[in-house]
Amino acid sequence: MRTLLHRLAAGLMQTGDLQRQSLLHFGTSVTVTVLGFLSTMAVTHLTGTPDVPGGYFLFLSYLGIFSLISSGGLGGAAVSLMGDGERREEVFSTYLLLRLLILAGSVSVLMVAAPVMTDLSAAGLVPWLVGAVLVTSLGDIAGTWLYGTGKAGYVQAGGLVNTLIRILVQIPAVILGFWVAGLAGGIVAGL
Repeated sequence: MRTLLHRLAAGLMQTGDLQRQSLLHFGTSVTVTVLGFLSTMAVTHLTGTPDVPGGYFLFLSYLGIFSLISSGGLGGAAVSLMGDGERREEVFSTYLLLRLLILAGSVSVLMVAAPVMTDLSAAGLVPWLVGAVLVTSLGDIAGTWLYGTGKAGYVQAGGLVNTLIRILVQIPAVILGFWVAGLAGGIVAGL
């Protein structure tokens, strides 16, 4: 088995940069999808009720909305401008400042809107949501730097590690009875 893995790794390293990045992206995407599907099945069977996955999906919806607001669509523009190699640090510094300002506004809106989000407030998930938005933004900032400097493979590998850690935290948390909070904690731990 070890020699097979060694030969596969050696073959991967002999391919061109674009092919290697494409293979990494494809491989990690398939692995993340399969692991996510299996973990969703496990959580659903472990809880025996649709309320827990439903609460988790509501949490993920709010996380997506507030992460979208906090990103401001700046990452792609920063990567494009950084890709030419000129003024890379200046572009990233400007991106970072704008991103942190938008993040502060997003978290402020979240805190003001928390009483209206009754399902999340009742479940005690607002602090988890704030933490997840902050950690997601930090991960996006790091990913922008990596993409902008041509290190997309690190982002792909990080996505795989994120999924593995999330699953390794979520499944035991659900078994221990933390339910939706355990699932939300797994998101934060993975990020």
